[in-house]
Amino acid sequence: QEQVSRLVLALVARAEAPVPPGGHPENISKAFMLVLRLQRQFGEDIGIFSVFFLNFVEMTVGDCLYMPQNTPHAYLSGDIVECMACSDNVVRGGLTPKFKDLDVLCEMLVYKGGTPPSITPETIEPGMLLYSHAELDEFQVTHIQLKRGRTKRFCFSGQGPSLGFAWRGIGLLTVSDEKTRLD
Repeated sequence: QEQVSRLVLALVARAEAPVPPGGHPENISKAFMLVLRLQRQFGEDIGIFSVFFLNFVEMTVGDCLYMPQNTPHAYLSGDIVECMACSDNVVRGGLTPKFKDLDVLCEMLVYKGGTPPSITPETIEPGMLLYSHAELDEFQVTHIQLKRGRTKRFCFSGQGPSLGFAWRGIGLLTVSDEKTRLD
């Protein structure tokens, strides 16, 4: 940990150093900004070095990424919906106070570069989007947006387990005559 702390602090010093004439390439500027942010948030954590080998993706409302199994990823801020398989194999490598199993992480990772695959939603009907992917027979997200005072009837039963929640406002979810208030 002492060596990691020393190296992180050296990286932070480099990120805080005056910008050379002509500036840094945009990806280096973003990486240095992220190094400083993560060091403020997590201290001298080894995960800070991940900014140089992971994709940094800034998402907006409605964006969807697909992370294949054994693909390292980190969620840094904002509100998201994350769907993942039921398993006991969450392996952490940094940016957390929880246990980090670096040996298992290095063994299981798929070392493949490139842009993470995105999922473009399919419009089922106005106000209803379906996020799905051919490789994901166990997952899909249906985004239903209702105007105030409107109702929507939709059957999820043939599509596996379902979860409903209200992002903004309130709602009433009825499943098999059981009503649940969403707020």
